Amino acid sequence: MKNGHLRVLHTSDWHLGHVLFDRKRDDEFESFFNWLIDIIKKECIDCLLIAGDVFDTTTPSAKTQGMYLKFLIKARDQGCKHLVITSGNHDPAILLEVHKPILERMDIHVLGIPDVDKPENEVIVFENQSRKPALIVCAVPFLREKYLRRSAPGESPEDKERKLLQAIADHYGLVAEKASAVAGQAGHVPIIAMGHLFAGGNARLKEGECERQLYVGTLGQIGPEVFGEIFDYVALGHLHMPQQIGQFAHIRYSGSPLPMGFSEAGHQKSVCLLDFDGNRPTVELLPVPEFRHLEIV
Repeated sequence: MKNGHLRVLHTSDWHLGHVLFDRKRDDEFESFFNWLIDIIKKECIDCLLIAGDVFDTTTPSAKTQGMYLKFLIKARDQGCKHLVITSGNHDPAILLEVHKPILERMDIHVLGIPDVDKPENEVIVFENQSRKPALIVCAVPFLREKYLRRSAPGESPEDKERKLLQAIADHYGLVAEKASAVAGQAGHVPIIAMGHLFAGGNARLKEGECERQLYVGTLGQIGPEVFGEIFDYVALGHLHMPQQIGQFAHIRYSGSPLPMGFSEAGHQKSVCLLDFDGNRPTVELLPVPEFRHLEIV
């Protein structure tokens, strides 16, 4: 906490274990982790949000998993009181859940599989020193179709897409209800939603770009109205370019910290610093250094 304000850092799409043209990038990820630890310490970050695609594949190596776990422990040791990790479409959701019981003892919360029957389990309440709610995080993992609905005989692709998008909207509505009930008992408490999905964006994507497969798992684009009015900030992952959704400055993609291909060469990567002093936070984009220069000749 800095100047009495609650400070949150939003990042996503690390894609640990990513290989670029047969070249491993472990040194780049290590450099990013060292930089991020310095930011956590310098900016007095209270809570770190990682909105999906922690890993690049569903079978990360033991070394890659070790890098991830060592970072989480180091971030906690450097003063970050709370960490929340949600799964993305690239992540091994079950593997993320394996570490859950141990990490929760350090206030590191991991949600790999959505709890559609008990959405209140996706509502995480962080307390201040007076044991009163200081922050509510609606940590919604990647919503695969198999968790939300079953296909019916004779469904057209359009019916399938419409019903899935409605199921996603309904799930966020249920989680918002649970968070609102908690906040109502405690007075105003900042409420943040997390998600890994396609909610639109301003970026014009080119063929060959790493973000071109936008419909994996969600089949289409949800509208920002799905998030309603309850959330003070929506921390999104899935698109690799940092951007807000339309005119909604509080609904934002942090983008990936490293370029995932040469199509992203020259893009300024960043993480989002949220400073809460009242209702919706002020948002500052902290530029991530370039750890390896990519050039198209």
